[in-house]
Amino acid sequence: MNTIIKPLAVAALILSLAACGGSGGGGSEGASNSSAPQSLSQPTLAPSSAESSPSEAYSGPTYAASLDLAAAQVIVEDIFSGQLLSGLEKFSKPTEDQAAAPELQAMASVLGVMSKLVTRVDFSASGVQKPTSSGLRKIDIDSVSACESGSFHMLGELDDNGVGTVDVTLSNCQFDNLRLDGGDVRFTMDAFDFDLLLPTLGSMSFVDVNATLGEEQLILSGVEDFELNVSMVDVTTNSVFNMVVHRLSDQTMLWFSDFSTETQIDISSEQVDRYFEGRIYHSGLGFTDVGMGFPLRTDFFNNSYEPPYDTGLIRFVGANESRIEFEASPEAVSVSIYESNAGAAVSSYDLSWSEFILP
Repeated sequence: MNTIIKPLAVAALILSLAACGGSGGGGSEGASNSSAPQSLSQPTLAPSSAESSPSEAYSGPTYAASLDLAAAQVIVEDIFSGQLLSGLEKFSKPTEDQAAAPELQAMASVLGVMSKLVTRVDFSASGVQKPTSSGLRKIDIDSVSACESGSFHMLGELDDNGVGTVDVTLSNCQFDNLRLDGGDVRFTMDAFDFDLLLPTLGSMSFVDVNATLGEEQLILSGVEDFELNVSMVDVTTNSVFNMVVHRLSDQTMLWFSDFSTETQIDISSEQVDRYFEGRIYHSGLGFTDVGMGFPLRTDFFNNSYEPPYDTGLIRFVGANESRIEFEASPEAVSVSIYESNAGAAVSSYDLSWSEFILP
């Protein structure tokens, strides 16, 4: 019996925790026996019903970013760092005065929080249950689910296989430090697990959702495709984001284009690996391509799936092989900036795990 219960328990836990917007970084080659996949598997889904075109919502350059010191520091702060560092001309390890600068939450953290909506739905209360006959019946969905504060209302129709589409109305729905309100949101569920009572294949589209992240006002538009696979030996979750995050204070836009996040749990070893892959456009700089040198790795149960990660290496590559590397250790995330493919890093410093945020 435990061989069945354990992967289901892990799957339920990973879905609830993978969406927290945790931290991440890089590691050493000898510390990991796994290498990142050449291309992360992406869910195969029908197009989302709600209209959402990130490429049309994004306004900015579509060429590769040249990651000199100034540009690289902006990438670190807008996407990953939990602090807005003052004195950007210094481009070095933050001083104590810089670390005390006003907090600016990393814009990438909204990706994980959006996924939490899926895990908050009480499908059993909506009448979704394992079919007892070959005939399909329709289930009307009209339910309100709680966020950490606020709520969201789901209205739509599923069949008793848990397949269908529901529209979502957000009402000051808050998870962690992100509050969502308004806009058009739609869940499309293409497969359902009746043991977990969770959709295992589907998408969530959203248009002009108002978001408050700390003191920042954002507008979100895009789609997330998600997939969950559970077996006796491992659990894999995969999300693919095509989304624009628009920060109103300075009109900065980030476009996550085919940005994949994948989490793999080996149940026997209780080891967690996380991968990221895709392209991120920055409206002030252009795009960078994201890939892994080694997966972010930690122990699932001892570490409760939370950072810090033991090892891992994330690369952001721009024009002319300029790049930023994030290397994880249990103590911190080391940031190294290279202006070309040749030579040493032109700047290196550490971020604490509390300052480093990942989807």
